[in-house]
Amino acid sequence: MPSSPRICALDCPPPIEIPIRNITLPNNQSRRGAALGVGQPIQNLAFQLYSGMNNTFMYDNNSVCASENTADQCQGLRGGFFDPQKSSSWAPAVDQGATGASPEVAQEVSTDIWGQDDLAFNSTFQLRKHPLALKREDNSVMNSLGLGRNCSLLNSLKLAGAITSRTWGLFNGWTGIDAANQMDGSLVLGGYDEAKVSGPKVTENFTLNQGCESSFVVTVTDVSLNLPNGTVVKILRGGSGSAMRACIMPEFPIITLPPDVWKVACPAVGGTFLNRSRGLNIWGMVYSASDVYKGSLTVSIAGLEVTIPNEQLVVPEYVLNSRGQTVIASEYSRELLINPLQEVNKNDMPILGQVFLASSYLHVDEDSQTFSLWRSVANDEKRIVATGDPRDCPAAKSAEEGAPSPSPVPAESAPGPSPSKALSTGAVAGAITSGIVAASLAVVLAWFLCARRWRRQPQLPRKPLPPLPPDDAALMWRKRLSAEPPVELGDETEGRERYELS
Repeated sequence: MPSSPRICALDCPPPIEIPIRNITLPNNQSRRGAALGVGQPIQNLAFQLYSGMNNTFMYDNNSVCASENTADQCQGLRGGFFDPQKSSSWAPAVDQGATGASPEVAQEVSTDIWGQDDLAFNSTFQLRKHPLALKREDNSVMNSLGLGRNCSLLNSLKLAGAITSRTWGLFNGWTGIDAANQMDGSLVLGGYDEAKVSGPKVTENFTLNQGCESSFVVTVTDVSLNLPNGTVVKILRGGSGSAMRACIMPEFPIITLPPDVWKVACPAVGGTFLNRSRGLNIWGMVYSASDVYKGSLTVSIAGLEVTIPNEQLVVPEYVLNSRGQTVIASEYSRELLINPLQEVNKNDMPILGQVFLASSYLHVDEDSQTFSLWRSVANDEKRIVATGDPRDCPAAKSAEEGAPSPSPVPAESAPGPSPSKALSTGAVAGAITSGIVAASLAVVLAWFLCARRWRRQPQLPRKPLPPLPPDDAALMWRKRLSAEPPVELGDETEGRERYELS
């Protein structure tokens, strides 16, 4: 059996926490994502967590974007543009190998522009001269923080003695429609947040599978719809008749279900079906707001039950307007964050994406090639603990070798967004006094693109907005799914009135 996360001694380096929240981008718009600062002076960008990549990728003004998008729309989609010309610490490289980056297995990176620059984490640490790439291959939607099996970021931090283990923990946070159902998330490097976990856990080995880039494969024993009247509809056992394997993907925004499982779920979901979303949560199921599904959904995995509340499962349909702001397409519709697999994708492994990770906590140990899942607790508490082999703690190594143990340089105060003075190459230090600025009143729901990633941020207009032309996300989804929108399953619209979005 896979082992549980190992807690390190108190004198080991504390983990590094990266907030997942609304971030003010260089164009003064907001985007939700993992908050990182890049370069000198710091440029604040929003990153999606990508479990299928090993390195950190960013977009700039020269990146590919659909002709239908405005410049602000494209920058909002990407999570902000990095400008290497404005960073005094950007060092271009001849190729990927010259930067010390880890090899990429699943992604095409031959035309990307590689270099090194400084990464700033929260208000505590800075990593100097880290391998980075400017995207030229259009195989992702947003700036991507690679957390793959050979993650260059974790490798660098462990080598620098900043963390004890190549582990990370993720609470995705809540992204509901109102303040009561919104909460920042966090990525913990070198440990996890003990205050965010509850009840029993499931620990599994990595599974190398072409249908699951993350390697986080779980066996789902049941999926249940919990109706407001107390009725529980078990859609997995009523559909495929047995357990199913599913892939946990932090970069994917929604949940996908096999056709036979959705066929069982559809009558219980009910509602007036309108169409598939062409917005940020592309191919989600859009219904009339007047009778959309009001219940929750429970995913059972080896005795662990994760319930996704209705406030996270059903949200407005979010799109980007011409100014790059995330807004709702219509007040009169709501989107169920489930994508029934169809046509060319009908045999794909089902995916448990960000909406699943709004109610579960994921801890990944790249050293032991295992991952653990708990139910998450949405609270304001923090108990961040280091995980890994205590023998790998720099203090323990120094004692064995008779050398002084390394210690981080205290953070220095700096005006504006500028960081403190740098340490030598690969060292961890510095500060970001102004940090990564959260958006003010606009609570933006993360968005994503269906072939890869993103998240949502909502700014709620009082009046319905006109629908936007298909954006970059929709165009990229088509590369993976098909050239045409999916054909709907069964007769879910038969005999029902269709409401056109205004």
